[in-house]
Amino acid sequence: MLKLRLITAAVLIPIVVGGVLWLSSAQFALFFAGFAVIGGWEWSRFLRMNNPLLRVSYATIVAAVILLCWIYVIGNPERVLAILITGLVWWICALVLVYSYPKNDRIRSNRVLGMVIGLLVIVPCWI
Repeated sequence: MLKLRLITAAVLIPIVVGGVLWLSSAQFALFFAGFAVIGGWEWSRFLRMNNPLLRVSYATIVAAVILLCWIYVIGNPERVLAILITGLVWWICALVLVYSYPKNDRIRSNRVLGMVIGLLVIVPCWI
């Protein structure tokens, strides 16, 4: 498993560095959105969505939310702060959930809540 992760990192690091250096902001945002959608695909597996159609559906939802955020931000860059603050508030809530883990374990079994949490984790990272 570690070997596979190291190989993945060896492949992705030059690609990301090249993207940062040679792509425009809009091109890099689209490029990184692809990684975010792949993250949505992986998050769906975390939610125990074994059906490929469900996994593709969740990755599509992630892509749609990223597109909506892009439309929201494109004419008004100050709006990025609203998305980042949403992410910050989520991470503060996540800290509370981790601290109270044994008592709040029922949250993990709710798939819809897990999907929303995935969006709160993935989309602000894209910004």
